[in-house]
Amino acid sequence: AAAEVAERAVRLDPGDAEAHAVFGMSLSHKGDIARAKAELDTALRLAPGSSEILTFYTGYAARFGEPERGAQMVDQVLRLDPNYPMWASNFFGPAYFMAGRYEDALKMLERMAPN
Repeated sequence: AAAEVAERAVRLDPGDAEAHAVFGMSLSHKGDIARAKAELDTALRLAPGSSEILTFYTGYAARFGEPERGAQMVDQVLRLDPNYPMWASNFFGPAYFMAGRYEDALKMLERMAPN
């Protein structure tokens, strides 16, 4: 149902970057990786400075065969929003790990650990 609603939102407003991002994520969960990538790429093209869309993309970049791009996007988000929300670490740690940046991935895990 999420994919259908997101697709409708994209049809109603093709310029809505967040709608494209949600549609892309829902397509990925359905296994339609090529279309998912296209939708997330569109979301980034429409809102290249959105830390939220960049954060979501980091969680899918490795699935798109672009793990290093995902890690670079994490770096970009950290520059844009050094006080990023804690939930974003759930995307950042795996993105760094998939790109082979194990020390950075470990730092994300440590940030998530309770004090």
